[in-house]
Amino acid sequence: MKIRGKLKQVGFSLIELAITIVLIGVLATFIIPKYMDFSSQALTASKEAMSGIVKSAFASTYMEQGDYPTLSEVATNVQGGVAYIGGTSGIQVSIDGNSYVVPVYKYFDCTGNPTATSDVVKCVGDIL
Repeated sequence: MKIRGKLKQVGFSLIELAITIVLIGVLATFIIPKYMDFSSQALTASKEAMSGIVKSAFASTYMEQGDYPTLSEVATNVQGGVAYIGGTSGIQVSIDGNSYVVPVYKYFDCTGNPTATSDVVKCVGDIL
């Protein structure tokens, strides 16, 4: 004897899955731009912090020596910092695996790029 009856439905229908995918897509359009904005804000904050570290190293070297330090002396007091001579001379630092240069200058008004690591530094700028 055979018994006829309804089989239980297991799983989701195609329409339910399609609606879920559309909702996830709509939510992603709002969340991803916010996340990208946070990433750029974090990079900007890291650049400002690294510029502050180099300025602090410059000030502490000046206080220890009683005179303005050279580019290589400032670089020595920055962990992972390297004296860099190029288009914009300064202290080369690494942020999240990328290299940036904190510019330093030979004159008080923040002009004049050093042309050698033995040049005296009198002003430290910000990473651009």
